[in-house]
Amino acid sequence: MRFNLIMGMFWLCGAVTLAVYALQGKPFAGLDPDRAQLIIVFGFMLALYNFARWWAARSKKPAAPPPRKKVLFGEQQEYLPEFDFQKPAPKPGESTNESQSGSA
Repeated sequence: MRFNLIMGMFWLCGAVTLAVYALQGKPFAGLDPDRAQLIIVFGFMLALYNFARWWAARSKKPAAPPPRKKVLFGEQQEYLPEFDFQKPAPKPGESTNESQSGSA
């Protein structure tokens, strides 16, 4: 993502530098003026392309939630009574362990 922003700045700086030289009428590296204009337009197009890619990557939709655990068919899950919140809570003084209710 950040790479596209850096490349966009690179191509924009290069195109602006060439455009300034072309507008001043100075030759740049012995380039023909027509070829310099072509390179300037190409540089601006590459800069625009990289800025558009950077912007599109920035405004992506949020990530999907993590996947849920898949339950395999026929798989028995262990019953844990301490996590069974559907049963009513025991009354104070009442034993929760059934083995203690018998005679000793």
